[in-house]
Amino acid sequence: MGYFHVKPRADFQTSKIPAISKSLYTDMYTHFAQGNLSPISSQLCENIYSSLDQRIIARGPNTGMQWQLHRWLNEPKIVSHKYMPMSLEDNKDKTKQTTIQQVVVRMQSLQSLKKIKKVRQGGKVVEMLEEGSSQVAKPVTEYLVVQRLCKRGKMGEWMVWGTTRESSVEEALEGIGSCTIV
Repeated sequence: MGYFHVKPRADFQTSKIPAISKSLYTDMYTHFAQGNLSPISSQLCENIYSSLDQRIIARGPNTGMQWQLHRWLNEPKIVSHKYMPMSLEDNKDKTKQTTIQQVVVRMQSLQSLKKIKKVRQGGKVVEMLEEGSSQVAKPVTEYLVVQRLCKRGKMGEWMVWGTTRESSVEEALEGIGSCTIV
């Protein structure tokens, strides 16, 4: 009987990514709606954190949101998975490289968002639904981009990079894709 030498492989955690993405997605939108990103700041890349924070500030005083994920329409699905070197410190020794693992996950859920304004009426504060706000649950498809760094062979934690949209055939053929920060 022969022996095989199997080289160690990076721990891509592919099977865990949908569940990790669900958790990150839910945490991100829950804290965004509450207007407090501090508890999840370590789970958000700088650009998405700044974008969400600016949107919270833009709400103005006495305004808030209530976001609810009613149910998942489909399990999150990986649609793109890349592992790229960020540095070429030592091409031969992969444990000395800095790399990034970036994954796009399609998230399909039924959710609702209420925009609330607090106003004084007769000496007490009342919450009123803002114009354009809906209590009706709607199907939403988003493409969440999550990533983690691997520095000198040590994998970091998963973080939200942002969201993106699906490219049309025309955009793909022209080489024009679109990535946006929420």
